[in-house]
Amino acid sequence: MTIMTTPGAITITPGAGAQLRGIMQGNTGTDSGLRLWVQSGCGCSGGVGYGMGLDDAGDGDTVFSSEGVRVIIDPGSASLLGGATIDFVDGGAQGSGFVIHTADEVPRGGCGSGCACGAQ
Repeated sequence: MTIMTTPGAITITPGAGAQLRGIMQGNTGTDSGLRLWVQSGCGCSGGVGYGMGLDDAGDGDTVFSSEGVRVIIDPGSASLLGGATIDFVDGGAQGSGFVIHTADEVPRGGCGSGCACGAQ
């Protein structure tokens, strides 16, 4: 596991940070945090999808903190997530949820489109 002291060009907005800290409050694992990943096979957004969930850090993972949230990224996803922003969209026609905006995509409003979202 590589522990970084800087966020590695991935940003968690203050609103997303507050939501994530609330979710993670009951998670007591010492190596646990918010895992971000990239998966292939999504039918849009260039054929990739983005995801996130609670997980433990493992060998080879990059770990850093942003907005008080411990973030874990596997080596294969790290280069594809550079410049990403994790946001929380509250309300609207599509509801509330987390959104992962990458540096190479145009940000979309809210989750629910079925791809490039990463809502959990």
